[in-house]
Order: sequence, then C-alpha cells, then structure tokens
Amino acid sequence: MKETYSCWCCFFWILFFAVVPATSAQEKPQAWATSDTDSVTGLIKEAMALRAAADPGQAMHSAHKALQLAIPQEDNGSMAEAMIVIALCYKDMGDYLKSKQLLYLAWPHCVKAASSSKHIMAYLYSQLGSIYGLLGDNDSSIYFLHEALGSLQHNRVQDSFFKLELLCNIGTSWLQNGELDKALYYHRKAEVLAKKLRDTLTLAIVYSNIGTVYRNQQDSVRAMHYLEASLKLYQLKRTKKVYPVQFLYYSMGTIQPTLAQAIPYYNKALAMDSHSVNAAAVYELIGKAYFDAGDYAKAEGYYKKSEELSERKRLEGHLLHIYPMLAAIYEKLKRYPQAYQYQSQFVALNDSLRTLEKNKMINQLDVKYKVAEKDRTLAENKARLYRQQQWLIAFTGGILLLASVLLGIYRGHHYKQKEQKVRMQNMEQQEKIGKLQAKMQGEEEERSRIARELHDGINVLLSATKMNYASLGKEYKGLPEAPSYGVVMGLLNEMGLELRTITYKLVPELLIQQSLPDAVETFCDLIRKSKELYIEFQSWGSFSSLPAEYCFAVYRVVQELVHNIIKHANATSVLIQLRHQDGILSLTVDDNGDGFNEKDTGIGLGLQSIRSRVESLGGQVIISSTAAEGTSVEVELQTIRPVV
Repeated sequence: MKETYSCWCCFFWILFFAVVPATSAQEKPQAWATSDTDSVTGLIKEAMALRAAADPGQAMHSAHKALQLAIPQEDNGSMAEAMIVIALCYKDMGDYLKSKQLLYLAWPHCVKAASSSKHIMAYLYSQLGSIYGLLGDNDSSIYFLHEALGSLQHNRVQDSFFKLELLCNIGTSWLQNGELDKALYYHRKAEVLAKKLRDTLTLAIVYSNIGTVYRNQQDSVRAMHYLEASLKLYQLKRTKKVYPVQFLYYSMGTIQPTLAQAIPYYNKALAMDSHSVNAAAVYELIGKAYFDAGDYAKAEGYYKKSEELSERKRLEGHLLHIYPMLAAIYEKLKRYPQAYQYQSQFVALNDSLRTLEKNKMINQLDVKYKVAEKDRTLAENKARLYRQQQWLIAFTGGILLLASVLLGIYRGHHYKQKEQKVRMQNMEQQEKIGKLQAKMQGEEEERSRIARELHDGINVLLSATKMNYASLGKEYKGLPEAPSYGVVMGLLNEMGLELRTITYKLVPELLIQQSLPDAVETFCDLIRKSKELYIEFQSWGSFSSLPAEYCFAVYRVVQELVHNIIKHANATSVLIQLRHQDGILSLTVDDNGDGFNEKDTGIGLGLQSIRSRVESLGGQVIISSTAAEGTSVEVELQTIRPVV
C-alpha cells in the first residue's frame, strides 16, 4: 500500500503542475518581451492570454503568426518567446515530445536574446525541467530547474512569483526522486515566499507536498496537519480543480491508523470523482486495505470496480496490479476457476511473466481447480497416487531434461536460420535501394537536361522574339495601338511565365544556386499566385551543407504532396515545416482537407512514390489522417550516417 501511495503521490503532483495554468507564474505575461514591433508583442500577449484561458489551439495560432512576423526582422527575442509559447501549447495538449523539441529549437534564439532579456534563459530552463518531469526523466528535470534558479540569481532578476514556482517544482522533483530532506528544504523556502506574496493556491500546493514528505517519513501527525491545512486553503479559494482535492482526501486516508478511520476519507475522494483514473487508484487502495485486514469479500468488490474503470480507460499499468490481486483474493476464497482466470490474464498482459516460476504459479492454480472439482475421486485414489508419485517425478524430470536439450539444439539451429534470412533480406534491400537511387538519379539528370534545354534554348528564343516584336512596334508607330499587338505581347509574356514555371518544376534554379528553403519558398509562391491553395512555409536550421540528393528528394516530396492536396484533399490551407538540425532533416506537411480513413483507404501511387524515394535514402514516412479532419505527413532523413 505504501508503494502504491508513493507512486500515485508523485504522479498526481506532476499532473497538477501541468493543469494549473491560471495560478502559476509561467502563465502570467512575462516582462521579457523584446520585440519593438507592436503587432508581434501584441500577438504574443494574446497567445499567452488564450493559453491561460485554456484555449491552446487558438493560442498556438496567434503564436505562429507572431513567429512569422518576427523571422523577417531577425528578432531573436520575439522568435524565442513565440516558440516557447507554442511549446507550452503542445504541453497543454499532452504532446510532451513536441513540446521538448520546440524548446530546444528556441534555445539558440534565447541565447542570442539573453543580453537584453535577463528572464529568458531562466524561463527556458524552467520549461525544460517541467517537460522532463512529465516525461519521467527526474534527473534531467532537477538539473534544468536548478539551472533556472541559478540563472535568476546570477542575473539578479527580481521576480518573486517565478522564483516561487521554481522552488515548488524543484521540491516536487526531489520528492519524486525519493530525496525527502532536499524536498522538504525547497518546500520550506517556497512556504516562506508564498506567505510573503499571499499566494494562497501555491501555498496549498506547498502544504500538500510537505504533508506528503512527512507521510513518507512515517510522521503521520505532522503529515495530517499539513494535509488538512492544504485542504482548508483549497476550500477557502473554492477551487474548481478536482484532482488536488481528491488527492488530499485519499492521502489523508492512507495515514489513518485503522481501516475504519481511513474509509470516510476514501469515500470523500470517490464522491468527487468515481469515473476517472484517480478513482481507479482509490478503489485499488481501499481494496488493498480490506485485503490486508482479511476481509476478502469487500476487497473483491473494490478491486472489481477498479478493474472495470481500468479496462474501460485501457489503463494497462493498473491492470497489472489488479489481476494478480484478484487472483489472490479468489484463491483465499477458494474460488479457483476465477483465480486461474485472472492469473492467466495477468500472464497474457505482461510478457515478462513468461518465466518458469510464474508458469509454475499458473500450474499450481490449475491443479487446485482440478482438485476442487474431483475431490472425491482423488481422495479414493490417494494411496495409489502416492505410490506412483516418485516414479512420476523421476519420469517427468527425465522428460524435462531431454526436452531442454532438444530445445537448445532447435533454438541454436533456428537462430542460425533466422540470422541467415535477415542477412539475405538486408542484401536484397540494399540492392533494391541501389536500383531506386540509380533510377531517381537518372530521372533527376534527365529533368536537369530538359530544364537546361528549355532555359538555354527555348527561353532564349522566346526572349529574342519578344525583343524583336517590341522593336517592330517602335518601327511602325501605329502598330502598338492595334488590339492584336497587345494580345500577342500578352501571349508572349504568358509563355515566358509558363516556361519559367515548368523549368522550376523540373529543376528549380534556386535549389542549385542557393538552398532548399529558397526553392520550396519559390514553389509555394507559385502555388499562392495560382490562388488554388494558401500555403504557409516555415524553416529552421542550416541547409548550406546538405547533400544535393537530399535537397532534390525533399523538394520532390513537397511537390508531390502539394499536388495531391490540390487534386484530392479539397483543402484551403497547408502548413509546411522544414527543419535540419543535428544531422536530422525533417519535413512536415499538414492540410485541413477531407482526410481519409487509413484503415479503409489504400495508399495511392503518389504516396507510394514518396515512400520509395524517402526509403531509398534510409528515411521514413509517417502518414496520419482522419476522415474530415485533414492529413499530416512527416518525413525524417538522417543526413549524417553513423560510423559502423
């Protein structure tokens, strides 16, 4: 029961820090906005306000607009602020990996803006610490939170609310790490500062954490004192947050000396919410208490409720605790079929339980079940079975030994066959990739040749034709006034534009002369001018050293995806994001079109072509789509090969 309590204690306080945007310092507009453009600053403040109002989608939209305005101005401070807000929106939506990725992308801009913004590095470190805590990496969380606190002190930043938030987060991380003395030290400092600032809700959090520390130190008197103090503060502020108050109730229940005294607290926790993950944990705690007290019938009822909630919400971690406990309960109640059933479910759910010892547990339950059904028959034949027991043991031992030897021989042979098969598959894959690369290289060379022919041949002739036609108009003064003269000149201009478009589609000149982002941006401009689709393009990182084959591949993927969207998706807008950092080239294309059901719809030739092109360079393509909700395509290529 203590282990379960400690686990949930840490989980809920990490969760609580993730869901209280209105009360923490990080939700308040910061004083480190560095952009001189009122529109950028206004958009960032608007994004922060929307996020505080629990609207991360709209907040992300405003932050994206601010980022687009800040990039041309090379305003590192505003770019950093906008990217951090986008990262926080991803955190609010539960996408912690994307949030971490955006924070690392914001890092270089924060460093450049640090000279004029003393807050910015501390704020970045704080958010990284929070994300690592949510991801379960406690050591990294503690490191970044301490870096944030050190940055505040080094730059002599006077922001008491931000400092209070940091102290709370550091104390919580040490508590989760099991360092109770350090956790108590930081929470005591936070308590003093929260009282000074009269921050009631943060003080309630601090009291709850201090109570948890004393609970883990087996000091139930002090633990109850601080938990009750925390509850009073929440009631005083009439908080609408269910999780922290519910957590307090069943925390109080766990430190009661008897089950009868604990049950009222558990019931209060369940009265607040009986259908969530928290309720499943409370049912499990109560069931464990009744099991320890020897009341197996009541223990069964609470564990069954926890099982029902866990299965409905697919909480496999809960079920791994619940199944063996139900098996133990039914064994105590001598209901062996149910015990066998739950132990079997436990084994099926957890592959690591396929050891000899756990299989033996299943066999023992199976034997008990058969004994219960055939008790009379076994009793009559007890003497005969006893005489045969020694022979059966010897025979079984011999069979097991022989089976072990044969199994070892078979596994060795099977492993060699499997290794040979994998080696052959790798060789076939390499050969296939080589053919694909040669084919695509030939295609690109042919495209380049055709593009040069168009540019150096037809384009030159067209330019000469336009010059001579214009000269003709000067020689014959009345000619330019003729309607057909203007029509012909317009056709020549249109031919030039069409020729330029075809040339860019074959081999974009910017892709050779400048960089991949320039070529993609030019392609997006051409699509925008056609008014078929609105495209927003964003890029991060350095592309100067990117190998040519990657540039061509990604450019072709963008072309193919945009053409697919125009042809099939009925979309009105597309977001293209391109990033190259630490040897990873990634492309994301999101549209707001019709989408499709991936299970019901096969992959078309266009997407198959994209997948073949990317896989030939050792990359991967991930397609996510839902009917009526748009489509997202992610491409990732490793541009720096590891040394083998």
